[in-house]
Amino acid sequence: MRKRSTELIKLTNGCERTGVYFSPKGCMNFTSISKFSKKWFIECRFYDPKFKEIYPNGFQYRKKFTKPTLRELKIFAEIFKEEMEHKLDDLKFNPISKIYMNNSLGELNPGMKFMDALWKVRDKILFSEDYMRLSRQLLTLIEKVIPELGYTDLRIIDTKIWHIKNILESIYTTNSVFNKHRSCLKTLFNELLEYGCVEFNPVGSLSKKVETPAIRELLTDRKKTIVLQYLHDNFSEFYRYANIFHYSGAITTELFRV
Repeated sequence: MRKRSTELIKLTNGCERTGVYFSPKGCMNFTSISKFSKKWFIECRFYDPKFKEIYPNGFQYRKKFTKPTLRELKIFAEIFKEEMEHKLDDLKFNPISKIYMNNSLGELNPGMKFMDALWKVRDKILFSEDYMRLSRQLLTLIEKVIPELGYTDLRIIDTKIWHIKNILESIYTTNSVFNKHRSCLKTLFNELLEYGCVEFNPVGSLSKKVETPAIRELLTDRKKTIVLQYLHDNFSEFYRYANIFHYSGAITTELFRV
């Protein structure tokens, strides 16, 4: 049976926590013949010196859950325990103030607001000029719809695929533009992932839209005759090239090699 640890683990900004334990007591040793409640939780005690008077015995940080089978209960107990430890130890989450503690507030961190993190990571990386232009246009568009969607206070660490889907649909114009925006945002989130600001890239699971290639308008025989006559009368050299190009079936780069 897993025992509760009484030794406090030191965290950021003078905070501490106990080990994470399961409830009901001894639940990980239950068998199919055991009698037990299907309402389980994982918990630890979180100590923040700034809240010592309010929580002298520590803050009860708890995650409740229920599943239909014992096997699922045990699996999710382990999963939620790992998630809680990762959130507290690696992401520096403070369950009392509900913020992610970071000594370098100006740097990228999981507690940053959605838009602040996107602008920050965009300015950190040397992208091509075209990409910088596209990303600036995209983030400007997103910034306009964020208040309408109620995502003003959304933290970058809390971003899910449905946030991205709603945002891109709100600024949607054509399938081609949607796919460009998706690709641009996916690149930004790949960088945020490397900075530890998100636990996964929520854009990666978002499907592309089907693009219908535009059919170019072809010249009619009458219009072609008019164009060639105009070139013949005004640009004789280009007239000769136009005829060579038309009858050769080659592309311009191939003809330039001849």
